[in-house]
Formats: sequence, structure tokens, C-alpha cells
Amino acid sequence: GHLKQREIREMLTSGLPPPCWVLYRMATIGDTIATDGQHQKHQLMSENISELIANVGKCERILSTPMPATYTRLSTRFLLVWLGLLPMMLYLKIGLSAVFATFVMAFFLLGIEDLGCQIEEPFSVLPLTRISNKIAAEASVVLNLKQKW
Repeated sequence: GHLKQREIREMLTSGLPPPCWVLYRMATIGDTIATDGQHQKHQLMSENISELIANVGKCERILSTPMPATYTRLSTRFLLVWLGLLPMMLYLKIGLSAVFATFVMAFFLLGIEDLGCQIEEPFSVLPLTRISNKIAAEASVVLNLKQKW
């Protein structure tokens, strides 16, 4: 069900990104279906692989588009200065309750800021290993079904 050592070495030395190498291998395996006279299955598999290639390309563009570090630092610094000055402004209106109100505002605003940082780099927070293992298990089931036929 998983890659053999030879295939892993081939993938690492190919110069292709691993997702592209896997899609190439899938296309090669799909070409064997076409030789068995199952052209409809081959066409469907080719369409799915083409869609996967397009989606991998989109993910590569997202991953390779850098978010300027100065933008993130500037927004964080501005937020911290604003939150630092907030109790002084609130004290005039609500007294000592300004401390509690500032903590509540800081909790929510810093949470939004952290969420923004995670959105800037989505692949570091996604459970990619779990997703990959699920895909491998499903591919193994399909392979076992094909071998039974």
C-alpha cells in the first residue's frame, strides 16, 4: 500500500516536488488501465488527475506567495500600542473597570490577529499527515478491489 524504498529514492532524486511526482506516478498507473481496454475508466481517472494537478498548482502558489514580514510585525505592533493606550482612555469613562475591559478586548483582538497569522501560512496548521494517511488508505482499498477483479 505504501511506497517502496526504491520509489522513495526515485521521488527524492527526480527533482520534482513530491506531490507532482505522485501525480505523475498515478498518471503512469492510469495509462496501464487504458491498455486493458477500459477506456472509460482511464478517461475518468485522467480527468481526476488533471484536477488534482490543478489543485496542487494552486496550493504551490499559495505556499510560495510570501506575506511580507513587515506587514505582520506592523499590525502586531499597532495592535499592542493601541491595547496599551486603551486603559488610559477607558479609565476616564468607566474607572477601574477599564482594566477588565482592556483584557477582554485584548483577548479577542489578539485572537483575531493570531488567526490572521495562521491564514497567512495555512499549511503549517493543517493536519496534512492525517489527510495523507486517509488518502493512502483509500487508495489501498481501491487497489485491493482492482486486484480482486
